[in-house]
Formats: sequence, C-alpha cells, structure tokens
Amino acid sequence: MTEASPAALSTARAQRADLWRHMTALEHAVSHPLPGRVNAWGSEVHDALVDLSSGFEHHCAAVEAPDGLFASVLEAAPRLDHAIRRLAEEHIEISALISELLREVRTLTREGTEEEGCEVRSQITGLLGRLSQHRQRAADLVYEAYAVDIGVGD
Repeated sequence: MTEASPAALSTARAQRADLWRHMTALEHAVSHPLPGRVNAWGSEVHDALVDLSSGFEHHCAAVEAPDGLFASVLEAAPRLDHAIRRLAEEHIEISALISELLREVRTLTREGTEEEGCEVRSQITGLLGRLSQHRQRAADLVYEAYAVDIGVGD
C-alpha cells in the first residue's frame, strides 16, 4: 500500500472539518422557528448557505487540485478512479443544488410564504443529507486507498 501524501491528507482533513462546521451552522439556522418570521428566517438561512457555498467551493478546489487528495489517491490506487469520478460529479451536482437553494432563499426573504419556507427547509435538509453521504464516501475512498481514517476529529 502506498503512503498517503501528508499534505493532501492534511488539506483534506482541514477542508472536511470546515465543511462540517458550515453544515452544522446551516442546520442550526434551518432549525430556527419559521412561523411569523419568514423574512428573518430566510435571511439567517441565506447567510449560512452563502458560507456553506464558499466552504464547499474551497473543498472542491482543494481536493480536485493537481496536488490534492484526488490526485494523491489516484496515484496510490488507480483502481479507485471510478470512485473519484463519482465524487467529482457529486461536486458539480451539489454545487448546482446549493446555487438553486440560494436563489430560492433570496426570493423567500423578499416575498415568501411560510409554506414556501417549509418547502425550502425540506430541500435544505435534503442537501445536508447529500453532503453527509458525500463526506462518508470520501472517507471510505481515503480508507480504501491508505487504510487511514480521515474522519478523526469530527
């Protein structure tokens, strides 16, 4: 088994922790009361979603960089190419979902109803689930490549 690139693992761990922090902040914002405060709720959620968006962009850039985690794993374990491609495709899908949710939340803060707020809350909960699954697949990828648990410290 090839040794993991310490720099790539360190960066991936930091990005993973940062992404978790943004996910937790978004979950916290989404769980605030909605009835009678759609605009305020939407504003809080928007701010947390903007932070998550930025954190996710940094995550994608870091792990997909030429010296990032994906390149390191591919060098160590070429058999994991399919898993890497799947994670990279998820980056595109999740980024698009975050962008769509940002548009919906912006609209909600201007003219939204409680019913629309509940729908957005449900969609964001789905996003958080997808992100959690994505993080799990990434941890599995690292473990398959290096027998290292990248999830330590969550």
